[in-house]
Amino acid sequence: MMNESCTILALSDIKKEFESPAKDVAPLLILDDITFSIASGTSVAITGKSGCGKSTLLHIAAGLENPTAGSILFRGDSIVTMNDAKKSSLRNKKMGFIFQSNLLLEDFTAIENVMMPALIAGCKKKEAKARAMDLLQRVGVADRLDHRPEILSGGERQRIAIARALMNAPELIFADEPTGSLDEENAALVEELLLGLVDDERCALMLVTHNLHFARRCDTVFLLRHRTLEALT
Repeated sequence: MMNESCTILALSDIKKEFESPAKDVAPLLILDDITFSIASGTSVAITGKSGCGKSTLLHIAAGLENPTAGSILFRGDSIVTMNDAKKSSLRNKKMGFIFQSNLLLEDFTAIENVMMPALIAGCKKKEAKARAMDLLQRVGVADRLDHRPEILSGGERQRIAIARALMNAPELIFADEPTGSLDEENAALVEELLLGLVDDERCALMLVTHNLHFARRCDTVFLLRHRTLEALT
C-alpha cells in the first residue's frame, strides 16, 4: 500500500462532462469515476485511443481544467478549491510541463526559454542561467543554447522543453504525448532522456501517450477506455 506521506497527487472520483449548446441534449460524459495517485519517484502512464480523454484527464490533474465532480489533492491541498493565483504559483514552482507541441517562445533563445520558469518564480538571473546551462548540457543541446527555436530540429526543441520542465526542480512532471510529433530515432532519445532525468531528479511523472511501449516503461500503466481507467499488468 502506498505511503500517504509519499503521495504527491491524488485524484478521487473524477467526473468530467461537457455541456451541449443545445438545451435538449444531455451533457457529454468524458471521464467517470477516475481515481488514482502518484508518489514521489514514480511514473504513471495513461494510454488509450485518440479522443478518449487522456489529455483532458492530464489537464484536470494539473489544475488547468476543472472537473465536473471529484477531488484533486496536491500534497494534501485541494487544487479544485484553489484560486487562480495559487494554481499558477503551484504549476510554476512544483510542476513541469512537456507537450507534443513544445510551446517554446519563438522570440527567445534556447537558454532564455529554459530560464523563463525560474525568472518568473523570482530566481536571480545568474542562478537561473547556471541551472539552465547545466540542464541543457544534460539533455545534449548545450551547443544550441543561443539558438532560437525556428532553426532547431524537432528533437532538439523537445529536449529543450524537457530542460525547461525541470528548471524549477518540480515535484511532478506532466508529459502529454511528448514523442508524438517526433521520428522514431528522436522519440527513442526523448524517451530515454525523460525517464532518466525524472529518475535522477527523483520527481514524479504523469505521462499521457498512445505509445504502449513507452507507457509500459513507467511504473504504473492505465488504459483509459469507456471513460474509466483500467490498470494494465
